[in-house]
Amino acid sequence: MALRSAGRGAGGTLPPSRARLRRFLAANGVLPEWVAISRNDGSTFLMTPGRPLDLVVEIIWTRGSLAFEEPLPAILSALPLGPGSVAVVGANSGYYVLLLAARAPVIAFEPYPPARERLMTNLAANRIEVDVRPEAVSDAAGRLPLFAPMQSADWPLESSASLSVEFKGADRVTRGPEVDVVRFDDAVPSPVSLILVDAEGVEHDILRDNMPFATPGEGVYGTFFIGYLACGVPSNLILQR
Repeated sequence: MALRSAGRGAGGTLPPSRARLRRFLAANGVLPEWVAISRNDGSTFLMTPGRPLDLVVEIIWTRGSLAFEEPLPAILSALPLGPGSVAVVGANSGYYVLLLAARAPVIAFEPYPPARERLMTNLAANRIEVDVRPEAVSDAAGRLPLFAPMQSADWPLESSASLSVEFKGADRVTRGPEVDVVRFDDAVPSPVSLILVDAEGVEHDILRDNMPFATPGEGVYGTFFIGYLACGVPSNLILQR
């Protein structure tokens, strides 16, 4: 098994000379079979660039272990997690799942089959047990179609999908099969120390109803909620609710 380390420089990034070399290699389709990615505690986990290419792994290999979506990996690594599980909604190929799995039990939701298949491949390589669930998460249980960007066999792995047809524009997505949809509070038992959501525009439908505030003096650590918000609409709805 070909294996190369993603490396760690200052802030989890590669030294400039090594980064330039790896960008050149990646641009010419030369990547290792597996990449070893470092956590803040010095432990490592494996991810494969695979075919079709996982751009998350390419970014990490060419820039450094914590360089994907900076500064989020460093923030997640430093969060003072309380007791309970970590929930990752929109687990994709598993970078954040594997980053956090050394610190807490992880429940990973990934309804999009191509992304979930790559997630399972990466988990198997690390021999890490994670509760992987194929459902989508929203504010009501049922079945809904999943929309994904148009895809070509020559393109990189497409890991984004949404219950909203508008997440990339109706003319740029295709309607996939219906998937099971669950409410977060029904599917994930308390306590939950962290909810990480990448739900492509429906984050406001996932916010946990009974998310507690932290009161460390009383032993209540609360729940951290981190979502990907491309615009202010979901955050305004979250605040209103």
